[in-house]
This record gives sequence, C-alpha cells and structure tokens, in this order.
Amino acid sequence: MNKAIVRSTAELNPYCMLLLNPQIDTIIAPASIFDIDEQHRLDYVCTKRMKYVKANSGELTEDAFAVIRRSASTLETLDVAATTNTTLSDEAFSNMYNLTTLALPQNLERISYMAVAGCKMLPSISIPATVTEIGTSAFEHCRSLQTVTFNGNNLTTIGNWAFYNNHALQQLTIPAGVTTIGAGAFYGCTYLEDLAMPASLRNVGDNAFALCNHLTKMQVEADLPPMVAARTFFDVSRNIPVYVPDEAVNDYRNTAIWQEFFIRPISQAATGIETVRENDNNGELLPDGKFFQDGKLLIRRNGKTYDLTGSLID
Repeated sequence: MNKAIVRSTAELNPYCMLLLNPQIDTIIAPASIFDIDEQHRLDYVCTKRMKYVKANSGELTEDAFAVIRRSASTLETLDVAATTNTTLSDEAFSNMYNLTTLALPQNLERISYMAVAGCKMLPSISIPATVTEIGTSAFEHCRSLQTVTFNGNNLTTIGNWAFYNNHALQQLTIPAGVTTIGAGAFYGCTYLEDLAMPASLRNVGDNAFALCNHLTKMQVEADLPPMVAARTFFDVSRNIPVYVPDEAVNDYRNTAIWQEFFIRPISQAATGIETVRENDNNGELLPDGKFFQDGKLLIRRNGKTYDLTGSLID
C-alpha cells in the first residue's frame, strides 16, 4: 500500500501503522495522523518517502511537522491550507528540494524564520490574507519562485532577507498595508523587472533590492518618500523611471537616493513616454524624461540626452 485517505481519526490508534509503513507516499488525512512522537518515529521507522501530503483538518503540532520533514527530499505536493495553525515552527518546510506545490494554512498570521527556505523547485506561493508578517529569511533561496501572490491587506512587514536570492521572480507588487521592507528582503532577485510599492510604505532596508539589475521601472505610491539606505538599490540602474504621486514629484527629486532616479508622475506611467518630438533642431530645451527623436526613443536628464543603454548622446 502506498496511498491512504482518512476522513476521520475517531477509530484510529494515535500510532496507527499508516505512517509507519515505509512504502507510503500519498496521504490525505487529519493533522493528528502526523502527530507521532520522536520515540515512535524512530522505533517504528516512520516513512521518509511521502510525495503527496494533504492535512485536511486539525492542527499540526511540532511532532507532526517533524514527521512531515522526514520526507523533505521526496515531497512534491504539500497542502496544509485546511489546518487551523496560525503560526509555523521555524524552518517548518525548509529545504524540501522537490516541492512544487505548497498551500499554507489559511489562518496563518505569521510566516516564521526560514519556514520555506531552500525549496528550490517551488514556482509560486500564495500568502494567506491573514498574514501580518513575513519573517526573516522565510523564502530565501527559493530559486524557481516566479510568482508571489499577496492576498488581503493585513501584511505590514516583510522581514530581513525574506525573499533573498529568488532569481526567477520577475514581477512584484507589494500589497497595500506594508510599512516596512527589511534589509536584503529581495537581495539578488536578479530577474525582477517591474516593482510596485504601496502608499503605506515608510521604510525600505539596506540592500533590500540590491543586485536587482534587471529592473526597468518602479512605481511608488507613497506621498512621502520612504526612507531608504545608501545601498537599498545597490547595482540598480539609475536610468530607470520611478513613478510617484504627481503631487510628490518634487519631494522625491529632492530626497537622497530617490533623486538619483528618473522621477516621473504616476499619471504618465501608462505609456512610459512623456514627450514626443520629431527633432530638437529648433534649439528648444527638452524636459527630462523619455521622448522620440527621429524615430528613436531617447532619455533626457539634467540637460543631457542618453540612449536606452545609458550612453550619452549629447
């Protein structure tokens, strides 16, 4: 037998033989099925070969987490959405190298330290609407993570190094309500292209977006420029546009670090092109921003013109 579906544990011994069968690889059952203490896990050779696990009710205890972690190298699908857990133990699902599907508890309030770190095959994750904080290094080294879906607006804090080294992430919209993005939170997300940050944002930590050198634009909806450190955007091109509330353009242009970017009004974000001219032969000084000239898209900043590679034209 390699598959078991249990709808109720009422008639089962707490140490039933289901998980003590070393061949079991698929189980759908209440969380209590996994609640096997350390002595029984070792004495009866609890399985290490599970590929598909769904806990369809109840609460996962520390012992239950330990049982699931025994199959860290083989698990492909882990669905604990129906459990009642509001917290996860540190490193709860870390280093599950073959995990491609993960559904977190729908009542979760905090994602703990390194909870999902090192799940290098995981392509997407949905953050439950109840989560208020993503802890330190929670998703670090999830190298295949392309999509992060934030549900609801309860999240306020993205911790230090939370999504460190997630190379595959390309688009990111930080949800409304977030006030703090920690140090190194998205460090090394080298293929991140589009970044949107909410009106609630107040602080962005040192190296938070360092090495995000594929960024082509940012949108920041905060009326007051969020506090950033000298290396918050280390190795991010200063030639990219940063769209901010129209009434806050001057504030961003006069604030350290932010002033290094092309600060543009959000009202111009739809096209990304601020000015269209046939040529500049009439001697008129073009405003800062993007414009077409003789069929080429150029960038004007501080009285100088650059092509899209950043090379100076004049």
